[in-house]
Amino acid sequence: MSEPALIIFDVDGTLFQSRLVTVPAIRETLSAFGVPPPDEDAIQKTFGIPVHEYEAWLAGLCRPGQAAEIVAATNRRELELIGETGALFPGIYETLRTLHASGHILATCTNASVPYLTRFLKAFKLRPIFARNVCIGEGFPNKTMMIRHIMDELTPRPAIVVGDRLGDIEAAKANEAYAIAADYGYGDAEELEDADAHARSAEDIALLAEHLTAMHRK
Repeated sequence: MSEPALIIFDVDGTLFQSRLVTVPAIRETLSAFGVPPPDEDAIQKTFGIPVHEYEAWLAGLCRPGQAAEIVAATNRRELELIGETGALFPGIYETLRTLHASGHILATCTNASVPYLTRFLKAFKLRPIFARNVCIGEGFPNKTMMIRHIMDELTPRPAIVVGDRLGDIEAAKANEAYAIAADYGYGDAEELEDADAHARSAEDIALLAEHLTAMHRK
């Protein structure tokens, strides 16, 4: 086994099947307010963008004067659904436990809000596995700065970022970290093409992380 690495995980589309909660939360809430809901494809295009941009998109679907109430109601319903119908991607929990048991230092980095990240960690009992959990809701401007903050706090190297969107790959490169693309997530092949490695499923992540760590040591 190689020496420990710092492995930073995106949440939605990498660890968590957010479509299981975000899609119904939006569609249920908008319908309850008499607003025609968008289809699942339109909603899925918002996955991975910063929470303030997502909320602005959602507000744009609403009638004047209703936006703030609908956004708040949607967010509440989303948090409820994390514990009711939410699910990790197959194999994620076992992969995280394997990496943690191997001595790697794990962290999360997400464009979600503080309540969303907190609820996610609690619902799946993941907090003991991660040394640091950072979200854009804490006031960071972007993922590049969030990852830089994590790397400043946690010293193992190499640093490896696992994510399913272009922003994850770009943030990794900006911080001279390796990037593993979660090909099973919500990004498309084109936005993930510059990743250093590709995980077709969650089970691939541990082996790829060990390979990149060993390669870094040579």
